[in-house]
Amino acid sequence: MSGMELMGTPGVGDEAGDRSPPGPSPAVRRHPVGTYVVVTFAVSWAFAAPLVLGAAPPALHLAVALGPTAGALAATAAVTGRAGLVALARRVVDVRRVPSWRWWLVATSPLASGALAVGLAAAVGAVPDDLDLATAFDGEGWLVGLVGASIAFGVLEEVGWRGFLLPRLQVRHTASRASLVLWAIWAAWHVPMFGYHFDLDVPSVLGWLVSLWFGTVLLTVLLNSSRGCLATVIAFHVSLDLASIAAGAAAPWAPSIVGALVIATTVALARWGGATDLSRYGRFTIVDRPA
Repeated sequence: MSGMELMGTPGVGDEAGDRSPPGPSPAVRRHPVGTYVVVTFAVSWAFAAPLVLGAAPPALHLAVALGPTAGALAATAAVTGRAGLVALARRVVDVRRVPSWRWWLVATSPLASGALAVGLAAAVGAVPDDLDLATAFDGEGWLVGLVGASIAFGVLEEVGWRGFLLPRLQVRHTASRASLVLWAIWAAWHVPMFGYHFDLDVPSVLGWLVSLWFGTVLLTVLLNSSRGCLATVIAFHVSLDLASIAAGAAAPWAPSIVGALVIATTVALARWGGATDLSRYGRFTIVDRPA
């Protein structure tokens, strides 16, 4: 029996190892999702704690993104060993899984939304003539504040959330319900950031939760429609962060335009895919079978 068996609709899945590694405890192997969540929160919140206390430079925020990837690597290694890690890494780069170039348009669509938002802000004179990017990005400069943060969180989060967690949640749940569970965990993971990174009032927090929900659903559509390819969900997450941060630097209301277009895209694609699988290609699932 293989160490990892992938199940789902025909043609959806991946291959994994031949046996489970002997090291981790049986409880860890029996509960890979729980292991993932514990490691993810422990690593991310350990980096976030000094930031909340004001005892670390803002650049440490980038390290918070390590949690989801650390959780994915730890849980995968515990259950399926090297072969499982290789399979996870392969899904990051195997773009042959993506059935149509149209999904790349969806994956990078936030860039077009961001350009539109910045263009509108410029057209109505909302962009300051003396805009200082270093000030706009909390003194870290545009390279770290814009590109660095977008890539760090876009890549390192998706290896965990969509690379590890979502395919396992979709084994027992529909894509919609799995997305709801992931959304709740993902929202909770952000909690320390409200102590140092976000400055939102209650209505803004509610709006953030709504936008996170639509983003979660759209990323589920992308993962399932890409047959498990992580490159598309990473591209979307990076593009969305780039577009939102850049638009926010141009005008406070500009990210709302990006968000509105994401919501419209999500509604259209969710209707296309249906609530059960959120894709006409079926759900991408992974079943771990400990030795």
